[in-house]
Amino acid sequence: MNSVIPFQYVGNSPNKRLIGFVDEGKDISIYDGIGKNLMKLGSVDKKSWSINWGTYQTLQQEHSSYITSSVRELKNRNWL
Repeated sequence: MNSVIPFQYVGNSPNKRLIGFVDEGKDISIYDGIGKNLMKLGSVDKKSWSINWGTYQTLQQEHSSYITSSVRELKNRNWL
């Protein structure tokens, strides 16, 4: 995988998630890697830097804050 932001643990048990950002062409996918398989939390459009959230319902505020601040950091770095 071409990880843009390496996977790291966010939150405390039992709400701990392993969140990472992976370049997949024109989008950057946001994954939760805490289980056996990666679960897609959403994606980021590289042109508009908007987050398209998935239907994953158990995200806590600390997870969404981490994701939005990471996208802001990528945008500020002008990562393409």
